[in-house]
Amino acid sequence: MEKYRLISKNPSDVTKIEWYIQRKKFWGWRKIHVIENNRSKELTFGSMGEAEYYMYKNYFRDGWVHQPTLNEYWYERRTYGGYY
Repeated sequence: MEKYRLISKNPSDVTKIEWYIQRKKFWGWRKIHVIENNRSKELTFGSMGEAEYYMYKNYFRDGWVHQPTLNEYWYERRTYGGYY
């Protein structure tokens, strides 16, 4: 089971709240980065809805999503020959 959560960055300017996605790893929660042209950059979104849409579109394809809290998502892959 994979675990994801949405976290907001609250800078001093309230109008520029950014959202980003974290994935639970063995060592703790890690931000998801995108690699473009051999450079890594954080994925940031303007709203929680945009971040949630990106997460569903790119990470939750075939499987079940459980949402135990408002900003945490647990994803369980569906396999046709059993579970991993």
